[in-house]
Amino acid sequence: MPEFQLVKSREYPESIRQVAWSGDDKQALLSVVVEGGREIHILAPDGEQKHVLSGHAEPVVGHDWVNPETVASVSAEGEVRTWTIRGSRVDCTRIKDKYPSPRGILAIPSARKADARFLVWYQDARVSVFEAGKPAMASKALPGKVLLACALEGAILALHEDGGTVAMGSYDLSLAVKQSKPVALDDVPVQATGCKVGADACGCIVLVKGGKIVSCTTKDGKVHVLEKREEISALHVEMETRTMFLGTKSGMVHAVAFRPDLSFIDTIASFEAHEFKVTALSLNKTGLLLAVGGLDGVLRIVRIAERCTQKLKQPEAKPDVDWKGRERAEGKLRQADEAIGKGDVSRAAELIDAVKQAAIPGLEQRVGQAESRLRAKAGEQEQAQATRQRLIEFLDHAAEERGEILLVEVGKALSMPMADVKRWIKDLDAEMEWEYVEQQECLILFDRTMSITRKTDIERQMSMENDERYRRKGERRQLGRGRFVERQDRHPAQPRKPAMQRGRSWYQEPSPVDRIGESDVPVLRQVAAGISGKIQASILGQDLKPIKTVSLPDLISAMEALSQPARAIVTDGIISPRLAAIAEKAGVRYIVGQRLHPNLDKAAAKVVCIELHELECTSVPPPAAGGTQQSHDAERTSRKDLEGKLLSVISTMKWQSVDEILASAGIKDVFERNLAAIKLKQLSTSGTLVSEVVNKILYFKQPQQ
Repeated sequence: MPEFQLVKSREYPESIRQVAWSGDDKQALLSVVVEGGREIHILAPDGEQKHVLSGHAEPVVGHDWVNPETVASVSAEGEVRTWTIRGSRVDCTRIKDKYPSPRGILAIPSARKADARFLVWYQDARVSVFEAGKPAMASKALPGKVLLACALEGAILALHEDGGTVAMGSYDLSLAVKQSKPVALDDVPVQATGCKVGADACGCIVLVKGGKIVSCTTKDGKVHVLEKREEISALHVEMETRTMFLGTKSGMVHAVAFRPDLSFIDTIASFEAHEFKVTALSLNKTGLLLAVGGLDGVLRIVRIAERCTQKLKQPEAKPDVDWKGRERAEGKLRQADEAIGKGDVSRAAELIDAVKQAAIPGLEQRVGQAESRLRAKAGEQEQAQATRQRLIEFLDHAAEERGEILLVEVGKALSMPMADVKRWIKDLDAEMEWEYVEQQECLILFDRTMSITRKTDIERQMSMENDERYRRKGERRQLGRGRFVERQDRHPAQPRKPAMQRGRSWYQEPSPVDRIGESDVPVLRQVAAGISGKIQASILGQDLKPIKTVSLPDLISAMEALSQPARAIVTDGIISPRLAAIAEKAGVRYIVGQRLHPNLDKAAAKVVCIELHELECTSVPPPAAGGTQQSHDAERTSRKDLEGKLLSVISTMKWQSVDEILASAGIKDVFERNLAAIKLKQLSTSGTLVSEVVNKILYFKQPQQ
């Protein structure tokens, strides 16, 4: 039998860049990429074309089979795709992670056929580990410049140059360094294949630019060199038989054996497989089919003789292993990896201890890797807990002092990046009582249940009216023949504010708004509207003209440094006890803010502290129409008629807003509406009506007798 027999020959418009066999016994497929091509051609073992995988917008830089039915590829623009082939069906997945200037792609071998992990390395020294259809599992910029990378089961080898020295580093799948050895390469590496050297070392066989074959290991860093009389242009390494196939510029293919320490033996066989320079090689070990691509764009599939591969005289003795115990131990290691990923370090520690007690041979390295990941995760959790505690303590102190704080201040005080501050705030938002204003990147820190989430009687009434079950209670229900009863809606008793008898029917404690001059209210409203939503505060002088407008963090320092008298402060934040004390020293009369701090005693404060919604609900009476006694009598009569009209439409059972009352009374004139609003407030002050404010809207109803 000759050294090889031609099975099929196919021609392509450009030179063959890369060929690869899927390595599946049931469905062997050959993938071909030509120079500058954007497609991947899929062929059967007899050379028949099955599929053309197209979708990349730029030429394909490299591809490889990551499992028997999935091929991964990367284009010149850094786009990574995976293609799953099942018979006549092809599913394509584009991975979102994208880095420019890729240099190569390589499958990561695995004992499980279902695994689909692969490695991509880039021109900027970045190396990324992917899994088919998922974002990058790990990505890292290695030191210096990455010359070449290759992969083994559970390990990654990278040749990188740093400061003029070439080193070979061994990394785990999370790209944590395990070993690193300097190697003496006198030329740039072009292609490499990773190899196991003993139980705890690895190495690679490298084709360098000058056409030589070089091997090196992490065990001792020793370099072996194989030189042929002619330049070698392509390389394929078969690990099971420790045979490598070398393609040359003249079209010859040499089969060369190598030892376990990666030193080379004499040539086993040589044959002319091509008429031009060989540019790509790949062997299907099951059918001994060698794919040979040439510079002329011709692909040849040849069947080689068995004697072209090295026959191992003494196969390695397989140790007796408890396979069931090994399978259980490997399952526990996978569970430990999942627990570490979820942050359950105690569960992961229990699983790793169980595997260590089982003492299964060959799992020592995986156990050590799992322990290192567990230690790293435990350290991350401890650091995260310390950061969390620091953040909470800092915000607790800020809540006592001010009540609100900007995220920029948090980042500067704790030396944390803004991205980390936002992430922590969002993580803690569910369990803390603050309010996060994301648009302004501000935190309202005091306990929200004291002023925001308190459910008023009006809100209870509205919820009952919208409840279908409650509405059904008002329907007529038959008790017997000809007898009906009408169910009446029953509302809970209305709480009244403390009142005392002072020479009139009822006296209600005046609100802080009543202590503001009527002419000052419109000015304060206008200033509040100007700073609303801007996280700012405005200091007003004696004439209520703005002296200074500052951001909330600078308000306290601005008040302390104020050199002229001030009459009012309008803030878009919280009125805290400290702000009230400083304002009192500065002679300020009013402070208008979004909310009051829960620790602020409004009754004890000498400064009038007003929430913005109270100021907005205040109606300023129109100027009195000067005149005669007749005009005053007419005004009294009209007011009396207005009072009767309002009381006739206000219910004792249901809360009504000002707009609802005016609409029911048929009052449309603007002047009359203003008078009616004033009259409603007077009736509420005298105790004739009961009022409450909900969501900045004033509601009224008549008290039940």
